[in-house]
Amino acid sequence: MLGSGHRKLQFVGDIRYSRSFHDRWLGFRSMLEEQDVELEQNRELLELKGINRSEMTEELDRILKDMQQSERMPTSFVCANDSIAICVMTVLMRLGIDVPSQCSVFGFDNIEDAGLSSPTLSTVHVNKEALGQRSVETLLWRIAHPDGPKEKILLAGDFVLRESTTAAPQ
Repeated sequence: MLGSGHRKLQFVGDIRYSRSFHDRWLGFRSMLEEQDVELEQNRELLELKGINRSEMTEELDRILKDMQQSERMPTSFVCANDSIAICVMTVLMRLGIDVPSQCSVFGFDNIEDAGLSSPTLSTVHVNKEALGQRSVETLLWRIAHPDGPKEKILLAGDFVLRESTTAAPQ
């Protein structure tokens, strides 16, 4: 998003929900700081609650309407996962905001619905099979070496650019 000229970016997802959401928030925040982009965030979107898409959409409807009315709409939403991103796109379209010409939306996880949504959702693909394989290998190694050094293993994701993102509006 930064490479496409976006400077008003908003993270969406409860950053205290899980370690992965928090890590994604930290990565988002770090990139904005590195690029000297102002970190102006709507706190409600960083604490977004909802057990399912219906509840999240209802909550997002209220928050995004307020942002639209007060003219505080970002040019891009970076979401903690694809389900949240799909809810964001649904609400933006209900508000008459075109995705992606007026506002880009980006998700994370590359769930099946990401490629089926309209517009199709740009996301980060996480190789879940490789993640599972490394987890099992690490667990077996730990059983064989209970006193061995602790490791943190990071697996890279791949950007999947689809229709929900474009260059920032002028």
